[in-house]
Amino acid sequence: MQRAKIILGIIAILSICTAFNLKPKTECAKKVSVSGTVMHTGVFCGGMRISDERLEEIKKPKVFANKKLFVKKGTKNDLKKKPVLEFVSDSSGNFSFSLPPGEYCIVEELKKDKKNYDKLLNEYKTDTKNFSAISPTCLAEWFKTPDAVLTVTKSAVTNFTITFQNKCKWKQVPCVTYRGPMPN
Repeated sequence: MQRAKIILGIIAILSICTAFNLKPKTECAKKVSVSGTVMHTGVFCGGMRISDERLEEIKKPKVFANKKLFVKKGTKNDLKKKPVLEFVSDSSGNFSFSLPPGEYCIVEELKKDKKNYDKLLNEYKTDTKNFSAISPTCLAEWFKTPDAVLTVTKSAVTNFTITFQNKCKWKQVPCVTYRGPMPN
């Protein structure tokens, strides 16, 4: 009887140990430090001609303070997947967080879920005086394309830079053509 209890106890312990060892690798993996900077570049949107020096200055990347971004698993932005992490750059554009090794995509708030996709599709579904109807195919591809792809290995990721290009007011809506008046 005593021997049976000992054997059952050993089986129970082995079962528990086996169960814990069968966890997916991503759950057991050690998280790795990721740090970097969010930047943005300016754009010349027309008006009075500016010097080549000023144009080059506008194009130089500058820190993007307080930019909220979302991290999702995979190299493409899947609107069905929820973000695994949300972060905001600090006043110097810097950020840091930890993730298990793997492939991730980083997207801005507009691209984080289907709600914004549906909103744009509905808002620009027909031609207007100033905008063409939105292209659903183009919009689906735009949403699928991440703003950055991050590969996390066993080593820390440092100096990871995410750069956004500012857009002129009439080009801020993806996959439509602006037909309204141009600014002075």
